[in-house]
Amino acid sequence: VDRSVMEVVELRDLLGKAEEEREKALRQVKALIAKQVAGELPEADPTKCEAYGPGIATAEINTTATFKVSVVDQQNRPCTRPTQLTTRLQSRVDGSIVETAQTSEDAATYQVQYTATQRGRHQLSVAVNGVEIPGSPFGMFVSIAPTALGTPVHVIEGLNHPRGIATSRDSDVIVCDQQKITVY
Repeated sequence: VDRSVMEVVELRDLLGKAEEEREKALRQVKALIAKQVAGELPEADPTKCEAYGPGIATAEINTTATFKVSVVDQQNRPCTRPTQLTTRLQSRVDGSIVETAQTSEDAATYQVQYTATQRGRHQLSVAVNGVEIPGSPFGMFVSIAPTALGTPVHVIEGLNHPRGIATSRDSDVIVCDQQKITVY
């Protein structure tokens, strides 16, 4: 019986501490809102914000790619004021739009994820509060995963004297034969 009473007392103390933490967090949120309403929190400066990480330039087809966006104010300080981040990935092959998802790591850093389903060139736009950040739109390329490169995709028949091979900007394979040029 004494042990049960001790456990109840411990639980009551834990609940009290949790309530205190919740009240403290609530006071902090209210203080931030008051500063925002009073205009004390500086706004994000899109001309100073930055996108970085591997997913800003390249990605592999059907694989989740990520990059981050750092949101700062005019003095390059992390911006704690609520910010609207807009990202858009569009295929330059057929114009299709790839869905992006954003999560806030903290008040001034966002992580963006997307999964491209089409190989080729894409355009990635990043805007803060409706204004594109420096470098946006970013030209980027979605490639086939390296594990898929070792398997033949298409067998070229009818070549008599192949002399060269090249790729175009759209990733077409161009095979030069003494008799003809074939594009795949």
